[in-house]
Amino acid sequence: MGTPMNWLVNKRQGQKMFLQLSSSLITLATVFAFCRSGHACAAGFTGQACDIPVCTKTGSVFPPSGHTNYGFLVNGESLLNCDLPGFNAAFYVDAHSTTITIDVLASGGNPKVLVHSNQTTDFKPDRVLQTSASRVVEQFDSLNDGSYVAGVSFSKPVGCVVQISAQTNLTVSLSFAPNAIHSDDGYSYLPDSVASNILVHVAGIQSPGNASTVVIYQSGSFLDRLSLTARSNCAYEYYTPMDVKCERLHTYYVEIFGSDEKGNRWMRSAQVPCIGPAGR
Repeated sequence: MGTPMNWLVNKRQGQKMFLQLSSSLITLATVFAFCRSGHACAAGFTGQACDIPVCTKTGSVFPPSGHTNYGFLVNGESLLNCDLPGFNAAFYVDAHSTTITIDVLASGGNPKVLVHSNQTTDFKPDRVLQTSASRVVEQFDSLNDGSYVAGVSFSKPVGCVVQISAQTNLTVSLSFAPNAIHSDDGYSYLPDSVASNILVHVAGIQSPGNASTVVIYQSGSFLDRLSLTARSNCAYEYYTPMDVKCERLHTYYVEIFGSDEKGNRWMRSAQVPCIGPAGR
């Protein structure tokens, strides 16, 4: 059986091994408990990297932006001088779009439209609703999902308004507000000279569809391109971490880009006024 001294040594070694094993089990239990409970993020944030803002209260959204006589605006231009020979307006057809309408208003400019794809294939309209020296309205029912260009030409330099609309259930609502990272409260317009985040709500899209980018034009010229970040517990589920300012002398178009459930690129637009403090 061994001497008492040997027995004592063996006992102490066994106790040491037991304590080491117990310590290891406690460490594993702590790790498992940590994994089950998750990690704590700073107040107002969630997600694996604690980088998703959380709204303190879910608000409401404004009606969809960019409504036109023919659906919802996909791309638009409003220019004081549409130079010769014209310009190209790019647009996407996505899984949620049906009839595409191109409406060009140019007083006395004899506007014409030619739609083609990236493969330079030309597409004829299914219907011509109006054609005159000042306006042309054409509709397309058979454009497949993908990217297209509408070439718009004029007989002389004139002011023009171009609207490319889609009949669609994929719509966006926009709101603008300073320091809006955790809030749904905002304006339906850009507040003059105020650095504002852009809040975006997308309706009619399913996962893994998303919104990714906002592009802003000021009086027909590119102003800024901003990335969208997802939020949690918010009516507007996306926002731009970077802000934007406007000036009342200019007109603004806001374009929102993303991908639908099938991986097609989608695009929606809205003309947004810039209003000063008196209009709030």
